[in-house]
Amino acid sequence: MTITLQDVAGILGLPTDGTVVMGSTFEDWHAACAAVFGHVPEAGEFHHSGDLRISFLDRHYTRWTDHEGNHAAEIYFTKAHIARMLGTWLLADKSGGSNFGCRLVPLLGGGFEDIGRFSWGSAVLTHLFRNLCEVTDAR
Repeated sequence: MTITLQDVAGILGLPTDGTVVMGSTFEDWHAACAAVFGHVPEAGEFHHSGDLRISFLDRHYTRWTDHEGNHAAEIYFTKAHIARMLGTWLLADKSGGSNFGCRLVPLLGGGFEDIGRFSWGSAVLTHLFRNLCEVTDAR
């Protein structure tokens, strides 16, 4: 028995067709974060692996009511919430959900229609299988 793409689509409701989720490895991460989240991370808000700390998002986007009525800030808040879900739940790593892969930041840069065109279900299943392989290495 194994988890299939159909399972991911049915259980999580994520799209399994669409553009492949592939993050860039060569970006000006400060500029990318500023464009997507409206704030530039400070030096300590990047993990040594190059990931963005979730605390950066928490510092700026914790309560919706702080941004209510400001359309641009509401968009930044929503993208920060999507990033938080990806980093802490759907594509979590061994950091325990305290980091978000910077390579995914540019994928959140477009409009919400663009973000919805990615095959997030395929990315989640791939991430799951990769991590299962890493923890079951029988060497």
